[in-house]
Order: sequence, then structure tokens, then C-alpha cells
Amino acid sequence: MYQFEKLKIWEHSVALIKMTYQIVDKFPKEERFSLSSQIQRAIVSVALNIAEGKGCQSDKEFAKFLFISPRSLHESVAGMKIAEELQYIKPSDLADFYNNSESLGAQIKSFIKKLKANSK
Repeated sequence: MYQFEKLKIWEHSVALIKMTYQIVDKFPKEERFSLSSQIQRAIVSVALNIAEGKGCQSDKEFAKFLFISPRSLHESVAGMKIAEELQYIKPSDLADFYNNSESLGAQIKSFIKKLKANSK
């Protein structure tokens, strides 16, 4: 088992990826390589940055990778909001995604603070 797999933020990010793929699966077929693909890449980026950062040599370096994850979350939420505006998904799907994204973002920010405190 890799070290990143033990992190709660990693587990939460994977759960959010699964949710994203389930929601995006409801998009019209013509969106497969457009908005849906962009949202999927952004949400997967969250987990990949957590994993890559955990492989770093220091907490300071790890934190640099974690700073990228919330930006990818923002991109994902914006994509889902666009999808809702285009009526590809229900408002309830957006609300669930939004709440889970917000929770993960808070967890990542808290983890960054912890890393910064440890590196002082």
C-alpha cells in the first residue's frame, strides 16, 4: 500500500471521483468529449495531486501539491454548475456534488495547515 492511500483526503477524493463519473454519465452523449471530459480531468487531478504530493521528500513540498487540489475542485464545481444550467443534471445532483466538494476542500485546507505547522 502506498502512503497516500492511508490519507482521508485521498479516500474522500476517490469517492468524489466516483460521484462525478456517475453524474457525468447522465450528460448527453454529444458531451462525452467536451464538458464531461473537462470535469472528469479536473476532479481526477485532485486525487493525483494528493498522491503525487505524498511522494515528496518534505511536508513543505507536499503542501505545494495540495495547494493545487482546491483549484481543481473549483474547476469541477464550475463545470457542474454549467452542466446544471444546461439542464444536463438535476439541481439535487449539483447540490450533492457541491456539498461533497466543499467538505473535501475544507479537509485539504486543514491538512495543509497541519503540514505547515509540522514543518516549522
